[in-house]
Amino acid sequence: MVYEPDKGVYLTSDMISSGQVSYASAAESLQRSNSSGKITGKGNKKPPYPAGSTKTVVSTSNNLQGCNGTSKVGASKVEALKKPSKFLKTSLVGLINDNKRSKVLFPYEDLVKFFQYEVRGISPRGLFNCGNSCYANAVLQCLMCTKPLMIYLLLRLHSKDCCSKNWCLMCELEQYASTLRESGGPVSPSRILSNLRNIGCRLGGGSQEDAHEFLRHLVMSMQGACLDGLGGEKQVEASLQETTLIQQMFGGRLKSKVKCLRCYHESERYENIMDLTLEIHGWVESLQDALTQFTAPEDLDGENMYKCGRCSAYVKARKQLSVHEVPNILTVVLKRFQTGKYGKINKCVTFPDMLDMVPFVTGAGDNPPLYFLYAVVVHVDTENASFSGHYISYVKDMQGTWLRIDDSEVQVVSLNQVMSEGAYMLFYM
Repeated sequence: MVYEPDKGVYLTSDMISSGQVSYASAAESLQRSNSSGKITGKGNKKPPYPAGSTKTVVSTSNNLQGCNGTSKVGASKVEALKKPSKFLKTSLVGLINDNKRSKVLFPYEDLVKFFQYEVRGISPRGLFNCGNSCYANAVLQCLMCTKPLMIYLLLRLHSKDCCSKNWCLMCELEQYASTLRESGGPVSPSRILSNLRNIGCRLGGGSQEDAHEFLRHLVMSMQGACLDGLGGEKQVEASLQETTLIQQMFGGRLKSKVKCLRCYHESERYENIMDLTLEIHGWVESLQDALTQFTAPEDLDGENMYKCGRCSAYVKARKQLSVHEVPNILTVVLKRFQTGKYGKINKCVTFPDMLDMVPFVTGAGDNPPLYFLYAVVVHVDTENASFSGHYISYVKDMQGTWLRIDDSEVQVVSLNQVMSEGAYMLFYM
């Protein structure tokens, strides 16, 4: 649900889907309501503060404010966060302790509250380049503009219970987030970069690296930090791992369906993802084209025939991928770099400020999964090469202002400039 300041009304997903209000108008209203601090929160079926009531505000820090109630979680990206997955809800049935209370690592209602917080006095700061560290700088800027993660770090919820005796990535990110409370010049990411090997990351050392690979290491390391208190990933059952803050923010699920063209038996497999990587070769000219190509049926034939368990033979088959469960934070990677090749796909691939995932999702639920762009990573190459170049980021701060950040340099830009860039990674919320 989005508050429309000019009209004094709330725009709902029903109004959008029925045609009373266009998606463009809803996006415009969302931006205005964000800047005016009147977004109702993702999931309210009615205004959280009825006419004539008093809004109770809980001051949790100098820069954060949160409301004192929780709201029902919905699925629309205008109106609500996605609902907890069916897999998650089913898995939680067996996770009951002696007090008959559901056992989760991070309450989903708290994640919903993080989207409702008003953030004041927090602004991105430049990062010094510590020797070809632009790939890390660009990714860190995008993560620090991921609102629910930023709230979590500012509240220092991890360090309060962290039992690690060694360097901890999540604790380090909390320290970094706290520096954003202060106005000033660039800060150094050296402590994170110097400890990359502690999180199993072999990047760094002054060489050119890939921003996507760095992002994956950071996300998986944050997920690992959430599990360390229980003995680490190997000691925590898969169903419980689904309930960490990181998994509930970035985690989604792909569905792969294969149909045997001899016996017509269909098999389905599911895969957890933390980002969505899309090919952009051939006819692809837009993000929607890339998603269409990703979800298009593929014939398995010749050397790529499918071994059907029912036929007990290699046969012709048809395979189709789809997004079964959308993440709350959608990270899209456009494959501009080809494995084993030095060249880069430099063509323009357009992307929307507001992304409708309905055509590409099989488990969308009742409401459309609608996303809004908040960060972009761009690779500026030299001589069309994948092994050299420079990374910059475009991020939308907590007040809705777009910024171009090139290591230590930060400047305000227009949305049009953001949309004209050759994106490598896109972050939607």
